[in-house]
Amino acid sequence: MFGNRGIIFEDHHTLRLAIVETDEENNDSDILGFYGVELLSSQPEATRDTLRDQLGLEELEATLEFFHLETVGEQRHHIIIPKEALARGRDGVGTVHHVAWSMEDDLKQQEWREYLQDEGFHVTDVKDRNYFKAMYMREKGHVLLEYATDGPDFAVDEPLDALGQKLMLPEQYESQREEIEKTLPKVEL
Repeated sequence: MFGNRGIIFEDHHTLRLAIVETDEENNDSDILGFYGVELLSSQPEATRDTLRDQLGLEELEATLEFFHLETVGEQRHHIIIPKEALARGRDGVGTVHHVAWSMEDDLKQQEWREYLQDEGFHVTDVKDRNYFKAMYMREKGHVLLEYATDGPDFAVDEPLDALGQKLMLPEQYESQREEIEKTLPKVEL
């Protein structure tokens, strides 16, 4: 995978995933985070142009099959865009709904909102998601992008040392708790 060893597989919904080895020093069993994402676009060149020209990603390579871009900053995530134009997808099990970009705070998010609107994109109002604030836009190839603040974070409604031990819901979904809990798989702690 672009000079790194990896294992490609599908989950039980046929979503294609990969585990990629990197040069970073770590314990051999550590999974450090996301290497990147493959964006399936109805207009691959337009998606590449948006990421490169408006969002500032670096284009590393263009082959007959795909565009390969990389984010800036410390993480250097990889973005792969197959050149085959695909029909616009449907939301549902086995799909990824959107790709999220991290914004350090509300001010940076507002700066990006104004910039994207000036570039001609329709950007949603900022939505308070309790754990972060988010805004959304569809880029020129119809891929949905989220711009989310880093905070306040997941410790706003439970102690840090108890994170993940019980289902926490944003207030607007609390009335649906029983219905939501019925759909979740059982998890052994």
